[in-house]
Amino acid sequence: PIPRTVLAWDHASREAILLIIYMAKIVHPDVFADWDMKTEIVNFYKEACGKIVSFDEAGRILKCLPPL
Repeated sequence: PIPRTVLAWDHASREAILLIIYMAKIVHPDVFADWDMKTEIVNFYKEACGKIVSFDEAGRILKCLPPL
């Protein structure tokens, strides 16, 4: 399944950039091996939304789990 937060990452929203990074790591893991998806999520929400997301929360997002 595709991770989601308020909106699914495949929806036309600013979170769609996370889907591009997520898919790049799946399709070309060797090329993007040094990109950490949790770090990308944390940085995205901090820079694009002004929200603090912890690494634990980022992990839950990647596992398609609801927030605690």
